[in-house]
Amino acid sequence: MLMRSIVFALLGALGFLPVTAFADLPLTVEGLLSAQNRWRAELGINYANAEQRGVSAGQPVVVQVATAQFVSVPTQIGTARINSDTIVLSPGLRYGLSENTELYGRASWLSDSSRIQGVNGTDSQTFLLFLKSNGV
Repeated sequence: MLMRSIVFALLGALGFLPVTAFADLPLTVEGLLSAQNRWRAELGINYANAEQRGVSAGQPVVVQVATAQFVSVPTQIGTARINSDTIVLSPGLRYGLSENTELYGRASWLSDSSRIQGVNGTDSQTFLLFLKSNGV
């Protein structure tokens, strides 16, 4: 146990050490733009997964405790688990109009899928959204 703690502490300390990066040539704006009369494609893919756990109450029974006063009492109590996946896909296209000017376009696609498991059973939801934006 002590050895495991020492290894964990050393690996954690490595994350705070400064890291030096070297480059052959500095970046210039001309190097980032597309060459004249040339097409350049790019693709961005992002993925995220989230999981939540908690307590779930289901199938409530309404009990009257006084005149015009009601209380909901859950008859089933258990654990709940929500797992969701999100994917964002962003293809882009660039065209060099001149040495210092380029035309740029990008589209984005978002997909979100959730799975819910609780005392009331399992449910699955999928949400798709297509967003598009173009820039010049």
